[in-house]
Amino acid sequence: MVSREPRCHLTYCYFCMTSTFGFFCKSKHTIQYPNIPSAARPVPHNESFPIPVAQKTYTLQLETDSEDFEPQPGPSTSTDDDEEYPSDLVHRQPHLVTQPELNDLERDLELPKSKYQLLGS
Repeated sequence: MVSREPRCHLTYCYFCMTSTFGFFCKSKHTIQYPNIPSAARPVPHNESFPIPVAQKTYTLQLETDSEDFEPQPGPSTSTDDDEEYPSDLVHRQPHLVTQPELNDLERDLELPKSKYQLLGS
């Protein structure tokens, strides 16, 4: 993402610089818009600047390949020693919420009935 240098909003605001008062549906094509760097206009495509073509198929690559993984120096942030959440079961099995668990969650969050029904769906 390209960030622009901050400028004075009152003197360099695209919407403040455009006067739209007194225009109607039939005359809105006569509105003069300012050409300022903070509001980029569309660029026509040609041979030197072609339209980008999207890929037909997409492949997802895992972010943590075991070959490319290098441990970082510093304190460990691993949760392997956490007794409440064993790390070998965290992502392997889905946890289906039972009605008593859902009731406890609703009571703890103090949700209204409309939000509670949304939570259970």
